[in-house]
Parts: sequence; structure tokens; C-alpha cells
Amino acid sequence: MTNGVNLRILPAAAAAALTLALAPAAHATVQVLPDGYAVCNTASQNWQGGSLSISTKDPQGALHYDKDLRAMKDQGVGLYNAALQSRALAVCADAATVVGESTGGDLGGGTGWGGSSV
Repeated sequence: MTNGVNLRILPAAAAAALTLALAPAAHATVQVLPDGYAVCNTASQNWQGGSLSISTKDPQGALHYDKDLRAMKDQGVGLYNAALQSRALAVCADAATVVGESTGGDLGGGTGWGGSSV
């Protein structure tokens, strides 16, 4: 490259870097798992043997197994987000909570489905 090309690229790169540095960061809403709910793996038989069932409010539903599930050990925000978008993971709860959903029961915290925002 010649000096002329370098001198044209340098101001353009500096302007792009300045624009990115001054742009506001994207503000994402973090969804929190509602009280009384857990994330369950519905694709593997290894997660059977518990007392949880798939919530009727789960947007994806179960892949293979939908009852007698155990909660996954890590119930972090990322896992809840994955459950909302995955067929293998699902939001689950005990039988009384699932029955309460069909009778119009509250989904924990009064925030509606999707949990609360942080």
C-alpha cells in the first residue's frame, strides 16, 4: 500500500471507532424465572425421576418427556432464556402449580408470564 491509501483509511477508521465508542450500549431486558418454576431437560431420560411437569405456559412445550422431571441444577438467567427458546429445555413446575395455571392461578410475583425484569 502507498502512503496515500494509508492516509485515506486512517481517518475513516478513526471516525468509525469514535462512532462506536459514543453509541449507547444496547439495553437488553433480563427475564427472571418466576417463583415456583424451574428449568427441566425434556430431551433426555436421565432427567426423569422427579415430581415436576411441563408448564402449560412454556412457549415450546416438551420434546420427549413432559412429567416426572427433575429440575436442572443451575437455574441462572441464561438457562431460563434458553428454556424459552429451546425444545429440549422447558419451564416446569410441581403439579399443583401446573393445575393452578389452567384455573387462572398467578404465575408467581404477579408479573405475568416471562418473569420479572431486572
